[in-house]
Amino acid sequence: MAIHETMKAATSYDELIGSTVITAVMYNIAVTPGTALKRGSVLTADGSLAGTGDTAEYVLAVPLAKDDATATVYVSGMFNREKLIVAEGDTVETHEAQLRDKNIYLTSIHS
Repeated sequence: MAIHETMKAATSYDELIGSTVITAVMYNIAVTPGTALKRGSVLTADGSLAGTGDTAEYVLAVPLAKDDATATVYVSGMFNREKLIVAEGDTVETHEAQLRDKNIYLTSIHS
């Protein structure tokens, strides 16, 4: 039973990827250790979580631990806006045009 549960967890769909119409391309960037971030976090060029007034560059592909110095990010693709994470007080919509300029497109789970 444990093997089945492990396999199921490893193959579950987290709804971050909205479509494969736009190829999702990943890249590694250097980040300053110190902050843990979840998959789907919208990041700035320096790898910090995008907030009000920041320019969004990437979507985090792999969860980031506090001591990580490298982040794997998406540099293109189509993602469900409901699954993206930005800083408290900010909205994904604020960064949609910036992300589109980077070939990162947003869709909706419910459309």
